[in-house]
Amino acid sequence: MVEEAAAATQAAEVKAIKDNADAELGTALPELDAAVRLVAKIDVKDFYELKTVKNPSPSMVACFKLCCFFLVPN
Repeated sequence: MVEEAAAATQAAEVKAIKDNADAELGTALPELDAAVRLVAKIDVKDFYELKTVKNPSPSMVACFKLCCFFLVPN
């Protein structure tokens, strides 16, 4: 009987964690899909255009650091 109570408590905890994860995933997936669509629109000529920028803004530098992070294989 004690084992059943412990299992029920653990099952309730697992369900709460799963529900929380599902909720967070539900908000993250649409944002991921939007980001993937935007990245797919990037053209090679966009990079050449950016090479002409003499003093990029800090946000532009941060964006390219992030792109390099994801594009460089580990």
